Amino acid sequence: MSKRIRDMRLNEDIEGKYALVNIQEPKEYNGGKRMVLKIRDKYLDEITVTYWGNKDEDLKSLYDSLKDAKCVSIRGHVTENRGNGALYISVSKNFDNSIKATDDYDLNDCLMSIDELPWLDANAEDMKEEFFSIISAVENRYLKELLNNVFSGEFWDKFYIATASQKFHSAGIHGLLHHTLNVTKIARAVAALYPSVDIDLITAGALLHDIGKVWEYEFTPTIEYSDDGKMLGHIYMGAEMVSRKIDEIENFPLKLKKELLHIILSHHDLISMGWGSARDPSTPEAVIVAHADNMDAKTYSEVRKKEGKLNKN
Repeated sequence: MSKRIRDMRLNEDIEGKYALVNIQEPKEYNGGKRMVLKIRDKYLDEITVTYWGNKDEDLKSLYDSLKDAKCVSIRGHVTENRGNGALYISVSKNFDNSIKATDDYDLNDCLMSIDELPWLDANAEDMKEEFFSIISAVENRYLKELLNNVFSGEFWDKFYIATASQKFHSAGIHGLLHHTLNVTKIARAVAALYPSVDIDLITAGALLHDIGKVWEYEFTPTIEYSDDGKMLGHIYMGAEMVSRKIDEIENFPLKLKKELLHIILSHHDLISMGWGSARDPSTPEAVIVAHADNMDAKTYSEVRKKEGKLNKN
């Protein structure tokens, strides 16, 4: 198993497979050559790697073999930057170190599953069971049929493993399931305080609010935006799918359709905040889901910082 970056220590020899974040072209340095790159482990921590080459070494060929790589295999030595004290990995052929591109990796080599985090009480199969138990509790027959139609077959398989973000909250395998379940539970808890709101509408809106992220991100093996994610975004793609699925249900109430789509289109809160909402939330149900979404995302990020998961190297 590859050494976790945050657990690396000064003067330690390391060997493992990591996602390649970026790489700089080799340059002459102190009578030799050097090439700098950055790698990321499955927990989203990053560290700089410096390859030290002799003046006659062909680093250009090595660079060309690495520049388009998704995953690299590294054997190197953890050392310290004299300027700022930050740790980095030193690689030199003189010390039998190496770095090379590799296609011999499993997705889990470069990407974590949410249920691997010891500071989260999360298990993918338990989350799945709870997710569908919430759907079964929905009383509105149109919304229940919609939810059962959406979360089934090939789409469910993709949703089950999808990520909720690129790196900030619930990022990793099963991350979207984790985030969606949290948002739904938060929203339902708030709804219980206000008997006049439509808890079934809130439940459906929370469960569906981020379904567009199934297509917004892709595992490459790092988490990257897809072409559709860059061009269209998850809010539009999610609303479009829900609208299409609603139209397949006979006599689905038009008012209910508009209310549900409004939740999805406004779940990033006020347009003026610049977070991508197509509309300001203007119903109690939309306000609840938007704030539940923000609460879970922000809380996850802050808890992650508190637990020391953001590597500073």
